[in-house]
Amino acid sequence: MADPPAGTGSVYAYTAEDGTGEWLDGGRSYVLRLPRRVPAKAFWSVTAYDTQTRSLLVTDQPQPSVSSLSGTVAANEDGSTDVCFGPEPSPGGGSNWIQTVPGGHWFAMLRLHDPTQPWYDQTWRPGEIEPRG
Repeated sequence: MADPPAGTGSVYAYTAEDGTGEWLDGGRSYVLRLPRRVPAKAFWSVTAYDTQTRSLLVTDQPQPSVSSLSGTVAANEDGSTDVCFGPEPSPGGGSNWIQTVPGGHWFAMLRLHDPTQPWYDQTWRPGEIEPRG
């Protein structure tokens, strides 16, 4: 499939492994750093899915996701954004936290709607999902 012109369409990136190559574990806590200026003209989101069903994780949260459309995403002082994952909220996670389910594995998907050129030329890249603690 061909890439649409920059600024149109959507792109998706996903992983089921953390930055060390281990499967994402619902009982552990993680953080994903999105560098400043996420290259999405319309919006971006990070969503967690169950590896067995490939459906959204079923948790106490209405949606297992963090989205720039929510109006509640908290940025770091340098403009980057940390998305936190884990069975319990991590310190500082707040509205940037996605609940996971102990005893299972999950994968994360980053969506960029109307991605801009830094995505295509790879001058902007998301961080790895890193274990916490």
